[in-house]
Amino acid sequence: MGRVTPVLVALQGVAVGSAPEVIAQLPIIGLRALVVAGCAILGSVAVAALWIGRGGVGGHGALQSHAAGAPANPLKASASMAVALGVGLAAGAAALWPAQSGWPSIADAAWWSVLTLCVLIGVDLGSGDLRARLREAGPRLLRVPAAVVVGSLAGGAVAGVWLGPVAPAAAAGFGWYSLAGPLVMQSMGAEAGAVAFLANLMRELVALLVIPLVVTRRPAGPALGAAVAGAPAMDTALPFLARYGGGDTALIGLVSGAVVSVLAPVLVTLVGALFGG
Repeated sequence: MGRVTPVLVALQGVAVGSAPEVIAQLPIIGLRALVVAGCAILGSVAVAALWIGRGGVGGHGALQSHAAGAPANPLKASASMAVALGVGLAAGAAALWPAQSGWPSIADAAWWSVLTLCVLIGVDLGSGDLRARLREAGPRLLRVPAAVVVGSLAGGAVAGVWLGPVAPAAAAGFGWYSLAGPLVMQSMGAEAGAVAFLANLMRELVALLVIPLVVTRRPAGPALGAAVAGAPAMDTALPFLARYGGGDTALIGLVSGAVVSVLAPVLVTLVGALFGG
């Protein structure tokens, strides 16, 4: 699993680098998107740290991360993810991905990579007593997605002081950029939709880079890793949570990501309807 995860990061870089419409908008809306993403991530981490604290998600030992799954040097792991992202961006911008018939598209290649890694994670999770771990943690698992929702919306409100209503609407995407962009565009216009798309894309990419550092900070690390990721904790970021935090960290991310993914379309639509023009 550890050798495959950089491939996924590189493929996402190729997808971004090969989209000229996204690259062209970066100088105009990139700063605003970065502010929204940063406020949403910081808000989620801050609320998770306050609510969960030193006890971890499961309290006295329940659902704590397995140290055996973490790399010896998390800084080196994050650096390798950054290199993979840079290589992917360069390859996408240079149109190096084969476009001939018979080759899978970038989206298909990334999808199959995620699917393969998720199958491996499922095998890892299924090797233990999953139901026992869920029963042991109980409702405490819901503190992580609650922290993501409250923290992201609070961060979006802070960013909204400068950027206006697009900030909380974009923050309500929780990292689900393919959802947030079109929904915000529908209610607030094309430029706002582009901010939402890039802000949530940035959140996902930042999560992939910092998860190796965050999840190693026991015992709250697994929850903080899921909080940084938001919705992608259940899919794109799930392999990273599992690789660098262990099976229980992946379980926390899976539950948190699933809950906020259900809430994201409702909250993005609601905020857009309340503040959209």
